[in-house]
Amino acid sequence: KYAEVDSILDLMDTKYIIEIQTNYGDFYYELYDEQIVLETETDKLPIQKNEEILMLYTCYNMTGADKTQYRYVVYAKKV
Repeated sequence: KYAEVDSILDLMDTKYIIEIQTNYGDFYYELYDEQIVLETETDKLPIQKNEEILMLYTCYNMTGADKTQYRYVVYAKKV
């Protein structure tokens, strides 16, 4: 069963930190934005050369397995 989440940022009272653990180090990112975009809006998933931004995305609406044209994107900056 899929969870219904309209906004990850709305669930947070404090700054939310994501920890990524790898064999070459641990990395921390602070969430700062979220968007619902069309699957064709690749400009909403920019590659940044001057700063590290973590982007996590999934299909949206997250209530079922039906194909959808929308993506829920969460953005986080390295801290």
